[in-house]
Amino acid sequence: MKKTQLVLDVAGVLITNFSPAFWHDTTREDGITFGELKLLFATEIRKPLWTGQMSEEAFWNWLAGYCPVEPKELKTILFNNLHTMPAFDLVPEWSVQTDIHLLSNHRSEWLQMLLDPIRPYLASVTISSDEGCCKPDLPIYHIVASKLDEGKSTIYVDDQAKNLRPAEELSWSTVLADPEGQWIKLVQKKLQEMDTYII
Repeated sequence: MKKTQLVLDVAGVLITNFSPAFWHDTTREDGITFGELKLLFATEIRKPLWTGQMSEEAFWNWLAGYCPVEPKELKTILFNNLHTMPAFDLVPEWSVQTDIHLLSNHRSEWLQMLLDPIRPYLASVTISSDEGCCKPDLPIYHIVASKLDEGKSTIYVDDQAKNLRPAEELSWSTVLADPEGQWIKLVQKKLQEMDTYII
């Protein structure tokens, strides 16, 4: 019987984040710098985009307002910069020993095809744009908690420390995902300690 539940962030854990290459490709050399654009994204539209208050079309139009690139081309640039990470291929293996749930600040339109290969191995998928709330606000964690088995221990993995604190309030064990992927070994160790995963 599975004794644990593994809740995984998506961007920065299973799928690449908006990479520097994405920001660089959108800004080119004759416009705003990618550092400036990232700051504008964080301050102007991050929350509306992730919570679904802003439409996908509105996002592309917003981005095109700062970049010398057409909205259609921007979408192509985005998908060219979204790739699976090493942990993605471990999901089928992990799912044999633990229930796997996803919790992501993202757009469901962008993740749908990328996640299709692992959907049979997932217990649930919670994406902020579908829920109207996003991390690190507590409500989205409660949505995930409602899908969990209270009798099982929960491990939560995220690549941003600020997103771990609400999970800790719910008594979940937390792991900070590092860019090098060393967190995978830590998760395997935790699962082994909980007698659910044998390397």
